[in-house]
Amino acid sequence: MAAPVIARVEMALVNPSAKPVGVMPAEVGIWRANARHDCVSCGGYGARGRYTTGRTVCMCDCVARRVFRACLAAYREIHEHPFVQRVQWERQMGGQPAESVRYYQRKREDYCADFYLVAKRALAADLWPVFRAYFLEGCDWKTGTKITKLSRGLFFHGVYRIEKTLGRTFLTLKPYALFPLDEYFYGTRRRG
Repeated sequence: MAAPVIARVEMALVNPSAKPVGVMPAEVGIWRANARHDCVSCGGYGARGRYTTGRTVCMCDCVARRVFRACLAAYREIHEHPFVQRVQWERQMGGQPAESVRYYQRKREDYCADFYLVAKRALAADLWPVFRAYFLEGCDWKTGTKITKLSRGLFFHGVYRIEKTLGRTFLTLKPYALFPLDEYFYGTRRRG
């Protein structure tokens, strides 16, 4: 009798040389690179061995939190060192050389706007005050609980839900994800 599919995928996560049964998303490499090595849920692999709809392996919450924290660090760095960035000219290639279009943009300002607007759209109404107080304004938890009128436990549950929700959103945003940061700021580089 064959082993259940879930057990075979769990074996593949424990033994990377084993071939997994089921659909493994292309982002598994990014998941493994950003997973916590001491995570209890995924064991440092970034993917949990349970299935969601469509029989795909799901991303661990530790990856989503790390993605969110990296995006937040970039957002805060831009706000800590404000300066007017010079315009960057980019070229979007068309089919013929005459069809290529040049446009200008300011990547740092665009990133801040994208970060804020994606967060505003992705978060529920009850989580937005926690996000604004704790992450955008930089309040400590005591001030944040006074502003949001939540207990300490509910406040930190909201913080963890925000990190998980926005981390997943920033990583899976289409057509241009906010993470990985180097692809956002410098574009996709093709090798070979």
